[in-house]
Amino acid sequence: MQSRKLYIGNLAFRVTQKRLREIFSPCGEIENIRLIKDRKTGRSKGFAFITFADAKGAENGLMQDGVELEGRPLRVNVALERASDQGEQQSAPDHSSRQSAARPVNERSSGRLWDWIGGILCGLLLGWLITLVI
Repeated sequence: MQSRKLYIGNLAFRVTQKRLREIFSPCGEIENIRLIKDRKTGRSKGFAFITFADAKGAENGLMQDGVELEGRPLRVNVALERASDQGEQQSAPDHSSRQSAARPVNERSSGRLWDWIGGILCGLLLGWLITLVI
């Protein structure tokens, strides 16, 4: 793994940068923690980005996926990167594709949304068929 930046999701709104540092600093040296907050309210949006000093720290940080923090299982994935106009790398939504920085890249979770949507559609179709038969 080459990326040093991780997406941390499913955070309780009261989780702070300090608390994230306590959880992830044993994984490796942390360069930056960016807890994403609503611009109007200042309230956490429930996700953050952590940049480690090296890829090994980020790799170790991935092991925190599923660990419970304040009653919620953490979702830890490699953050998507997008080239800015200056050629630098930064995490930001990429509106030209279906992926965004806030959407994790994880082989285990990539199909979950479609599985969920398919389940709902299947349930609706089944309910509709039952009403036709009855």
